[in-house]
Amino acid sequence: MFRWIYLARKFWAGLTGGVSSTIGQVAISRNVEILPATPTEIGNQEGPGRPTTIHDNFLIGSRNAWVTLLEQAWPELGWPLICIKENPSATVKDIRAAFAAVHQIPSGRIAQSFDPEDLQESNPAQVRDSRESLEQMNRAIYELTQKIESDQFRCWEAVGAIGRDGSGDKDVIETVIAERYGALIHQYKDLLARERDRNSYEETLRSQEAFVYQSQLLDLLHSKRCAIEPRKIANGLAGLPTMVWRHSAARCSESTYDSDPHFSYQVFETVTEICAMRSVEHSKSRVGAFRSAILALGEKCPARSFLCRHWHDLEIAIVECSPLNPSDPKLPFAITSTFLKRVSLPKEFQAHLEAENEQILD
Repeated sequence: MFRWIYLARKFWAGLTGGVSSTIGQVAISRNVEILPATPTEIGNQEGPGRPTTIHDNFLIGSRNAWVTLLEQAWPELGWPLICIKENPSATVKDIRAAFAAVHQIPSGRIAQSFDPEDLQESNPAQVRDSRESLEQMNRAIYELTQKIESDQFRCWEAVGAIGRDGSGDKDVIETVIAERYGALIHQYKDLLARERDRNSYEETLRSQEAFVYQSQLLDLLHSKRCAIEPRKIANGLAGLPTMVWRHSAARCSESTYDSDPHFSYQVFETVTEICAMRSVEHSKSRVGAFRSAILALGEKCPARSFLCRHWHDLEIAIVECSPLNPSDPKLPFAITSTFLKRVSLPKEFQAHLEAENEQILD
């Protein structure tokens, strides 16, 4: 009997790969994952008969994060979104292609739902239900890991009793040990099955969320009610995927965003302003006209000193974009994007020295 117990213990250890560490890791991970991805509270009321699914502070926090990302990526992202708005036949495939520009941005993680191509048709109500179901599955897994840890201790306790107990109940104790280890192995197999089901369900949920994000943004861009501006779009995205973009935009519009625009967006706005100047649009020398326009900018312009300091990179960007017509609305996006990419590139000492020598000095 004791040899059978020994083999059962070896089998259990091999099955779990070390129960203590494995179950502990599962318990820790589940303790985090049982929390919903988006804090919800069905009890709050947005209006008569309309339950809110996101606290105002979380909604505004999400809006602010989207503003930061969209403004930072706007030189790359803005033009594709404008093209989608002007193309009634655009699809979610075009949305995914547009958001490829944000992958290299550290804060771009919040836009990961614009990546998946495998979509499952859904709506915000279904996403809320799926998140609740996933939370229940995670809680059940967490509770099972707690029970496994407790029952494992009971097994060790029974094994220890053999060495301490000098009575004639050794056969009874060995029988109890065998039963407890058998139940423990069954529980662990149940845990593995629940894990597989949870992982499969989570993939389904991610496909649902991706569909809502991509289809809702497409609807937003084709709507006449929303201007193609970073902060307007951020208002609509903030509540996704647990509410439609119109409700999100309506709630976020009640709270102003008072922070200064991201510096990349400030540069874009300045370049856009310069491109719209008649002196630049009708000049035979776009580079010379740009230089004069930058010098004419007021000292309060936040991007002026930056453009002067990196004039060498800006001049190259202007030349590279020279094939574009001066009145082409894509021009400021192209110049700003090319310029900021060049500024961010590491330079050899000689190139750095050359760039310093070509700065615009007042």
